Amino acid sequence: MKAQRKLKNYLLFPRIQLKFVMFTVLSCLITVAFCLFQVHQSFSYLKSVGERVKMDPNAPYFRLIEMQEQIIFQKVLIALAIGLLISVIINFMITHRALGPFYRLKVFFKNFDPNKNSQITFRKEDYFKDLEDDINRALDKNRN
Repeated sequence: MKAQRKLKNYLLFPRIQLKFVMFTVLSCLITVAFCLFQVHQSFSYLKSVGERVKMDPNAPYFRLIEMQEQIIFQKVLIALAIGLLISVIINFMITHRALGPFYRLKVFFKNFDPNKNSQITFRKEDYFKDLEDDINRALDKNRN
């Protein structure tokens, strides 16, 4: 229950945040796919070199190339999974700090009572912290 609540707290604007995560994941996948394609092309070239010099298809050269290509593919896929996880976590942290002030504004003005002397406050680690002072100054001017 606590883990669900924690994730819900990080999804202040799910449509926006999930879109950022999707773009991050998509860009990582495209980059890795391009890299793997280039690795595959390189190993194909090395295989063609062996074929051009008429090496036996069962020569250790070809087995070594196949083994190296498989190892690189496995390691890159592991790196991709770890990289994606780290990217998603960082993405949520950044969007949470960037969108937190807008969420506070939404809640503040939804519950706004002009008769009360209320001030808006953002969390210390939020981005756009300077908006807090600007909004409170504008509210103070409006009351006077």
